[in-house]
Amino acid sequence: MRSPEVHPDDRVTFRLLAPQATEVLLRGEFIGAQERVALAKDPDGVWSVTAGPLRPDMHWYHSKSIGKARRLHVYTPPAYEKDVRTRYPVLYLLHGSGDTDGEWTSVGRANHVLDNLLAEGKARPMLIVMPDGHATDPNATDPATRGQNTAKFEQDLLGDIIPLIESSYRVAPGSQNRALAGLSMGGAQTINIGLSHPDRFGWMGVFSAGAGFGPNAAQEFEEKYKGVLGAPERFHKQVQLLWIGCGRTDGLLKSAHQLSSTLKKYGIRHTFRETDGAHVWWLWRKYLAELAPQLFRKAT
Repeated sequence: MRSPEVHPDDRVTFRLLAPQATEVLLRGEFIGAQERVALAKDPDGVWSVTAGPLRPDMHWYHSKSIGKARRLHVYTPPAYEKDVRTRYPVLYLLHGSGDTDGEWTSVGRANHVLDNLLAEGKARPMLIVMPDGHATDPNATDPATRGQNTAKFEQDLLGDIIPLIESSYRVAPGSQNRALAGLSMGGAQTINIGLSHPDRFGWMGVFSAGAGFGPNAAQEFEEKYKGVLGAPERFHKQVQLLWIGCGRTDGLLKSAHQLSSTLKKYGIRHTFRETDGAHVWWLWRKYLAELAPQLFRKAT
């Protein structure tokens, strides 16, 4: 049962399985703050109603990969609505563990960072897509469930989010117009997804994350990404920038250094920045402000 289901004409169908209910009402500001819409019950106990067409706003997308409704935030540059002929590169920006898709705007101020950079002429106009990096329950106590998160998020990002963005927004085509960056958990996801698919992302940024944990982290990293590590020339043709930053008092600094050392060992060109700061948002805002001006400079 799919709910909500968004139709091509911007109508939306809502469904609820409640065979014992005697009445189900839909309420929401999108249909009027004081209004209630009654759902109809079918023989299987599924209540449904179709509303709209609704004005585009903050709505959910359906992830086929995960099998449920999900949410993301999209930043568009100031000129996006005026110049309808221009297509823009896209930065997919990932949050950390325990955060949501709203964190990069509410705390990270990514929209303000980019607005200021654009006003100063320091960055190329771009879209920023901020998805929900928790593809599994972040509160799950089962380690196996938590361990599936990156793989499931990778499926959602590649199979649902990127196609959704590229079909819904004026996006410049090709990997050289597509960047992936994130902090902490999102940085680890950037490493995992980006190095597994260097043909999909021409620019990568890793904030406060590294090669992994444990005594064998370096060896495990080398084994997992031996295809990339063993072919640096091919990687450099695909990826224009791999940027890594971590604070000196961050508990993940050792892991970040380990990542950089392994990349150096195999001749993988990258930028490593050790700076003041710990595992904190003010530092990640600075990292975004430093990374964004470097993105898409060679893309066409």
